Amino acid sequence: MKLKTCLALAIAATAFILFVEISLTTHKVVDSLIKEKQELYLQLDIAAKEKEQLRKALEECKGSSTGIRQSHLKGIIISVLTHLGEKNTRDWTRLLCLTIATESNNGHFTKQLRGPARGITQVEPTTEKEVLVWLSKHHPKTFEALRKLRVPAKVGIHEAEYNMAYSIGLCYGVYRMRKVNPSKKSTKELATLYKKYYNTYKGKATVEGVMTKLLAYNVQL
Repeated sequence: MKLKTCLALAIAATAFILFVEISLTTHKVVDSLIKEKQELYLQLDIAAKEKEQLRKALEECKGSSTGIRQSHLKGIIISVLTHLGEKNTRDWTRLLCLTIATESNNGHFTKQLRGPARGITQVEPTTEKEVLVWLSKHHPKTFEALRKLRVPAKVGIHEAEYNMAYSIGLCYGVYRMRKVNPSKKSTKELATLYKKYYNTYKGKATVEGVMTKLLAYNVQL
């Protein structure tokens, strides 16, 4: 009787252990499925938000062109950067293309609709003066090169509006003055640099908005 009792207890204990192990495995599987489902919902939610951002950007762009042809714009930017003595033209071109796409809808506007900013890079006159003073003190060669890009015309229009090369040079100067280094940055990191140092906390732009505009204007960085 004792042997039978021991066997019965052993079998019961084994069965209980198996039951616990199966329960734990089942819970793990269920938890895993729940997490996968939550991740899927999150991805769908993100996709929906990105779709809505794109819709808003396209709505904003309605009635305007896609701006300056990218290959042409990049060629101009590289020429300006080379003239200014910048060796890392690749990363700087990416940052300046992103800035132009965001600031002037990829070159669609040459002046701010309700404000003083001018040119495809939308530099304000006060900022222009700061850049010129800073460059003349800290980088005189770059300052002289930028000055040579100027083609003053007494037509009652700010030079940055009609002189694309000068506008691009000013944009480069703004970033240099604010100690920005675009080397080896992802597109989102470049958008973050733009927001922090160019648009600044005073501006209305957002990193997400920058990414949406790049998509809307098909800007390939």
